[in-house]
Amino acid sequence: MGELLKQFYEKGKLVAAICAAPTALKAHRIAINQGRRITCYPSLQHELLDAYTFVEESVAVDGNLITSRGPATAMPFALAIVKALCGEEISKNIASQLLYQ
Repeated sequence: MGELLKQFYEKGKLVAAICAAPTALKAHRIAINQGRRITCYPSLQHELLDAYTFVEESVAVDGNLITSRGPATAMPFALAIVKALCGEEISKNIASQLLYQ
Protein backbone atom coordinates (compact mmCIF):
# COMPACT_ATOMS: atom_id res chain seq x y z
CA MET A 1 0.00 0.00 0.00
CA GLY A 2 2.81 2.40 0.84
CA GLU A 3 4.41 1.93 -2.57
CA LEU A 4 1.10 2.60 -4.29
CA LEU A 5 0.61 5.80 -2.27
CA LYS A 6 4.13 6.91 -3.14
CA GLN A 7 3.55 6.27 -6.85
CA PHE A 8 0.27 8.21 -6.80
CA TYR A 9 1.87 11.14 -5.00
CA GLU A 10 4.90 11.25 -7.30
CA LYS A 11 2.67 11.14 -10.41
CA GLY A 12 0.62 14.08 -9.10
CA LYS A 13 -2.45 11.96 -8.44
CA LEU A 14 -4.66 12.72 -5.46
CA VAL A 15 -3.59 11.30 -2.10
CA ALA A 16 -5.99 11.81 0.81
CA ALA A 17 -5.82 10.79 4.46
CA ILE A 18 -8.09 11.46 7.45
CA CYS A 19 -7.80 11.09 11.24
CA ALA A 20 -4.70 8.99 12.08
CA ALA A 21 -4.01 8.05 8.45
CA PRO A 22 -1.66 11.00 7.78
CA THR A 23 0.87 9.23 10.00
CA ALA A 24 0.94 6.48 7.34
CA LEU A 25 2.02 9.11 4.81
CA LYS A 26 5.05 9.84 6.96
CA ALA A 27 5.72 6.16 7.59
CA HIS A 28 5.92 5.62 3.83
CA ARG A 29 7.96 8.83 3.32
CA ILE A 30 5.34 10.59 1.22
CA ALA A 31 5.96 14.34 0.84
CA ILE A 32 8.50 14.29 3.68
CA ASN A 33 10.25 17.62 4.35
CA GLN A 34 8.72 19.37 1.36
CA GLY A 35 6.95 21.97 3.47
CA ARG A 36 3.58 20.46 2.61
CA ARG A 37 0.64 21.59 4.77
CA ILE A 38 -0.98 18.70 6.60
CA THR A 39 -3.43 18.03 9.43
CA CYS A 40 -4.49 14.97 11.41
CA TYR A 41 -6.15 13.84 14.63
CA PRO A 42 -4.95 16.29 17.31
CA SER A 43 -3.26 13.75 19.60
CA LEU A 44 -1.04 12.59 16.71
CA GLN A 45 0.15 15.97 15.42
CA HIS A 46 3.43 15.70 17.37
CA GLU A 47 4.34 12.74 15.13
CA LEU A 48 4.17 14.91 12.00
CA LEU A 49 5.76 18.18 13.12
CA ASP A 50 9.27 17.25 11.98
CA ALA A 51 8.20 16.28 8.45
CA TYR A 52 5.36 18.61 7.47
CA THR A 53 3.93 22.07 8.07
CA PHE A 54 1.16 21.20 10.51
CA VAL A 55 -2.03 23.29 10.37
CA GLU A 56 -4.99 23.20 12.75
CA GLU A 57 -7.66 23.23 10.04
CA SER A 58 -10.54 20.82 9.49
CA VAL A 59 -9.13 20.01 6.07
CA ALA A 60 -5.72 20.85 4.65
CA VAL A 61 -5.36 20.90 0.88
CA ASP A 62 -1.85 21.29 -0.50
CA GLY A 63 -1.62 20.41 -4.16
CA ASN A 64 -2.49 16.75 -4.62
CA LEU A 65 -2.36 16.08 -0.87
CA ILE A 66 -5.60 16.34 1.16
CA THR A 67 -5.70 15.60 4.88
CA SER A 68 -8.34 16.00 7.56
CA ARG A 69 -8.57 15.84 11.35
CA GLY A 70 -11.13 13.17 12.21
CA PRO A 71 -14.67 11.80 12.09
CA ALA A 72 -16.42 15.15 12.53
CA THR A 73 -14.49 16.54 9.54
CA ALA A 74 -15.52 13.75 7.18
CA MET A 75 -18.02 15.89 5.26
CA PRO A 76 -15.66 18.79 4.44
CA PHE A 77 -12.96 16.19 3.71
CA ALA A 78 -15.21 14.39 1.22
CA LEU A 79 -16.22 17.67 -0.41
CA ALA A 80 -12.56 18.68 -0.74
CA ILE A 81 -11.91 15.40 -2.54
CA VAL A 82 -14.91 15.98 -4.83
CA LYS A 83 -13.64 19.50 -5.55
CA ALA A 84 -10.16 18.18 -6.41
CA LEU A 85 -11.56 15.50 -8.70
CA CYS A 86 -14.62 17.18 -10.23
CA GLY A 87 -14.29 20.92 -9.65
CA GLU A 88 -15.68 23.53 -7.31
CA GLU A 89 -19.09 23.85 -8.98
CA ILE A 90 -19.88 20.16 -8.55
CA SER A 91 -18.60 20.19 -4.98
CA LYS A 92 -20.83 23.16 -4.14
CA ASN A 93 -23.80 21.51 -5.83
CA ILE A 94 -23.34 18.32 -3.81
CA ALA A 95 -22.90 20.31 -0.58
CA SER A 96 -26.11 22.18 -1.34
CA GLN A 97 -28.03 18.98 -2.04
CA LEU A 98 -26.77 17.54 1.25
CA LEU A 99 -27.85 20.74 3.06
CA TYR A 100 -24.25 21.22 4.11
CA GLN A 101 -23.42 24.85 4.72
